[in-house]
Parts: sequence; C-alpha cells; structure tokens
Amino acid sequence: MSYGAGNAPEKEEFLAQLAEATKREVIIVNCTQCRHGSVVTSYRSGRRLLDSGVISGGDMTPECALTKLAYVLGKVRGFQMCV
Repeated sequence: MSYGAGNAPEKEEFLAQLAEATKREVIIVNCTQCRHGSVVTSYRSGRRLLDSGVISGGDMTPECALTKLAYVLGKVRGFQMCV
C-alpha cells in the first residue's frame, strides 16, 4: 500500500524485490491509503513501481483490491491469464 497518489519508497533494493516477485508471476497491486483520489503513474515513484511490474490500483480501496485479487486467484492459474 502506498501513500498519496501512489508514491512509495524508491530504494533500489525494494524495487528490485518487487521486480523479482512480478517475474515469478506474483501479482502486486499498488493501492493508496487516501480516502479520495487514486494511484497515478505520472509521478516518478509511481512510474518506477509500474516499471517494476506493479499494477496500478487506480481508485480501488485496499479492501476492493483484496476482494478482486481473491476472485482472480480462485479462477485462473498463472499471471499471463490475469492480465
């Protein structure tokens, strides 16, 4: 979960771990803690998350993202089918 418009730490080790996880077909969704607004990729940190394979949650709440991920994981096998 990020803060603001989808901002997160930009430490190289953190981004490398995210990229490694997405290469292993782990689905990672970036959701904001803000009550209003959404995750955007126009800022550098949001763009770097996207470049690491993280999916933008847009205006989804964390609860919404969790519910949708639970549904997807129950229906398909493999990340390629989810995209």
